[in-house]
Amino acid sequence: MSHNALSEVSPETDRRPSYVCIDTQGRRLKRAARRIFFFFLVVVLSTAVVETGVRVLHRVRHGRWSVSDPGNAAANSRLYVGHVWLGQMLRPGAVANLPGRTIQINSLGYRGLEFPLQKPTGVRRLVCLGGSTTFDVKVSDDAHAWPAQLERLLHDTGAKDVQVINAGTNGYALSRSLIDLALRTLDLRPDWIICYPGINDVGYADRVEYQYGECHRAVRVESPTQSYWRNWLAYSALYQEIVSVVRYRQQKKHGNWQGRAIERHDTPDARGIAALERNLRTLAGICQAHNIKLALATVRVAYDRSQPSDLQLKLASIDLMDHPGLSVEGHLRGYEMANELIRQCADQFDLLLLDQASELPAGDAYFEDSVHFNDAGALQFAEYAVSRVSPWLGEAARPQMVSSGAVE
Repeated sequence: MSHNALSEVSPETDRRPSYVCIDTQGRRLKRAARRIFFFFLVVVLSTAVVETGVRVLHRVRHGRWSVSDPGNAAANSRLYVGHVWLGQMLRPGAVANLPGRTIQINSLGYRGLEFPLQKPTGVRRLVCLGGSTTFDVKVSDDAHAWPAQLERLLHDTGAKDVQVINAGTNGYALSRSLIDLALRTLDLRPDWIICYPGINDVGYADRVEYQYGECHRAVRVESPTQSYWRNWLAYSALYQEIVSVVRYRQQKKHGNWQGRAIERHDTPDARGIAALERNLRTLAGICQAHNIKLALATVRVAYDRSQPSDLQLKLASIDLMDHPGLSVEGHLRGYEMANELIRQCADQFDLLLLDQASELPAGDAYFEDSVHFNDAGALQFAEYAVSRVSPWLGEAARPQMVSSGAVE
């Protein structure tokens, strides 16, 4: 057969059997399926290895296994528990071992050692009320918090019958401390109260729930239900590590925990400052009604106007992160306004004034961050408080009213 003849052979005469083509296509599909399967298997195994590595690294760094779900970070830290009236409170019996710090909450939900709800005969109680600066969140352990050091120093002066209770709770402004006082702390039947307000009252001044005449607008909005995948990813340490890195970069860029641009102001909202004045008067009235002697402490922070502006900015970094609506000037002005209200309230109601803003130094030698004492700062404040409180404690406390339903 000639070459031309070969070239003219019909395609039908050269077609392979159909079953051969089907078999070839089937093998190709199987190979593709195996490749896809092994690809996903490698991805899953690699993710599992990295996830395990992240968790082990967290264990090595922090001494505990990571617990993800940042939306419930407070509950996961086991330091807080939800409360009907307070929103959240310290979790009774909680223990938090943080880098360089140890925190222990007793069975009544207060920081420090156990004590009975009912005041023992022959014991006089001094309760310290406030936010994280009273809780003393940055000191090394419970014994170094200023209320605990205050008790130790009082005992050294001979006032061994005085029991000092740390009733501070992180994040509380005076409005929430008032609720805590009314619902829990009054049941301890304190003879005296030292209240250290101001930090959060100034920082939260732009939030409606902390403003005079605006609380009716503080309506809780239910969060939208998250998707199944987002809920599942919330338990991945690897995912949370990635989110944390991205969030940290945004927070560092914008200088606040929200991680977005927020306009700062040089003066706190007047409605928030007005609420602080109302709350101070309310506190004084409650103590007067319950025959409790009250002392007020002014606000002292790590930075002040005597420092160079660059040092002020450095020392105010945590305040700026926590309160994104205020500039350094806004914080300084707000604390000055708060201190003036505290002094006026102490003068009007004849209260003991612990004016640390005027009598104690600023600077990072006594502060772990913008507002929280380190161990040295807590001791300095406790020593100052003892010098002011000791004569005050010597005055006989008036008999306290006990409700007819109280359990003795």
